[in-house]
Amino acid sequence: HIGGGEVPKKQWKENATVTKLMHEKNLKNYEQVQHYFMKTLEDYLLTKGKRSIMWGEAIRGGINDSTLVMSWRGKSAGIKAAKHGNNVIMSPRFTCYFDYPQSRSEKKHAWWMTYTSVKKVSYFNPQSKFLSDAQNKNIIGGEATLWTEYVTNEKELWNQLMPRLKAFGKSLGN
Repeated sequence: HIGGGEVPKKQWKENATVTKLMHEKNLKNYEQVQHYFMKTLEDYLLTKGKRSIMWGEAIRGGINDSTLVMSWRGKSAGIKAAKHGNNVIMSPRFTCYFDYPQSRSEKKHAWWMTYTSVKKVSYFNPQSKFLSDAQNKNIIGGEATLWTEYVTNEKELWNQLMPRLKAFGKSLGN
C-alpha cells in the first residue's frame, strides 16, 4: 500500500523543486504532481513484481491499469476505478471504520467521526448498484479498519473491534 490519501499540497506550492518538476514534466496542477509521483513509485514496484494499492484520492490525477484502489471516503472512488477496470477494495469509513463509536452513548473523539453500529456494519455490501455485473467483479472485497490514535488500551481496542468484526465477516459471506 503506497498511500496517496489526505495529501497536503500546500507545501508543494511553496517548494521550488516541485515548481521545477511541474515545468520540466509539463504538469498543470498538483493533482498531476501527485499522479506523477504515485505512477513513478508504482512503475518501480511493478519492476520488482509488486502491485500497488492506493487510497481512492490518488485516482484524481489518473491511475495505471494495474493499480488496486482502496476506497475509504465512501464508494465513489471505488466505483470510478471499477468502471475503469481496476480492482477495488471497498472500505468506506461510514461503515468500515471501527475506531468510530458504535452508538450515540459513546464519545466521539473527533468531529468528523460518525456512528458505526453493528447493524450498520451487518448490511455492508462492497458491491454497488451503480456498476454492471462485470464491473462489480472488479470489487475484490472489503476491509474493516481500526485506526488506533484514539484507542488508549486493550479493553477499548476489543470493544471497538467486537462484535462489529463478526458482523463484517457475515456481511461478506464469511
